Amino acid sequence: MLLWAAGLAEGLDLNVEVTEPDVSPLAIQGPMAEDLLVKVFGEEIRSIKFFRFKWFEFKGQQMAIARSGWSKQGGFEIYLPDTALGEPLWDAIWAEGEPFKLQAGCPNLIERIEGGLFSYGNDMTRENTPLEMGLEKYCALDKDINFIGKDALLRQRDAGVSQKIMGLRFDGAPVTPLSIPWPITEQGHDAGIVTSAAYSPDLESNIAFAMLKTEFASVGQKLSFASTNGTHNAEVCEIPFL
Repeated sequence: MLLWAAGLAEGLDLNVEVTEPDVSPLAIQGPMAEDLLVKVFGEEIRSIKFFRFKWFEFKGQQMAIARSGWSKQGGFEIYLPDTALGEPLWDAIWAEGEPFKLQAGCPNLIERIEGGLFSYGNDMTRENTPLEMGLEKYCALDKDINFIGKDALLRQRDAGVSQKIMGLRFDGAPVTPLSIPWPITEQGHDAGIVTSAAYSPDLESNIAFAMLKTEFASVGQKLSFASTNGTHNAEVCEIPFL
C-alpha cells in the first residue's frame, strides 16, 4: 500500500509526504488459526474472505483483522494501532492458544517456496510487473477500470513478457539459502537468475524460484547454474510446488 501511494503521488506529481501509520502487525498462521481467533474475537472471524479484512474490538480499540499471511496453510494478520495494547493482545491470544499448542515463530522459507509465496525484494522488485510474476489474474486489464500502470501493462501484454518467474527443481546436496541471486546460463547464454532457494524435505529435492528469460521458461526446460554448494542440474516446473 505504501508503494502504491508513493506511485500515485509520483504519477500525479503531487506535493505530498507518504508515510506509514504506527500500526503493529501480528500474524496467527496455521491450520488451527481460525479456531483460535474465534475463541478470542468470536464467530465473525470465520466470515472473513481470503485477502479481505473486518474490524474487531479489543479492550475498546478497533483493529483490522485480515485473512492473509506468509503461510501456505492459511491464517490471519492482526493490525493493532495502539502499541500499549500489544502485550495484552499477545497474552490473550497466547492463553487461548494453549490447547492448540501455540508457539511463537517466524515465516518459514521452505514452506513459502513450496506454496509459491513471493518475497518482495528477493523474487520481485519495483522493476518487475504482475505479468512477469504470474499475477495477471489480480489485474483488471479487460475491464473499464483505470489505474496507474494499466497502459504499460497492456503494452507489455500485447508485446509479450521478456521474462517470467518459474519454479526449479534441482539436484545436489540440500542447498543453503542464497543472499544474492545466482546467475543461470544455458549454452553460454544468459537464461536468468535464481531468486530464492531451499531444500524441501516433503519433496526430497532442492526447489527454487527463478526469473527466467521467456525462451527458457517452459516447463521441462533443462538448465544449470552454480550456487555456493556447487553446480546443479535443474528442470523448470510450475509454481506452486505443493
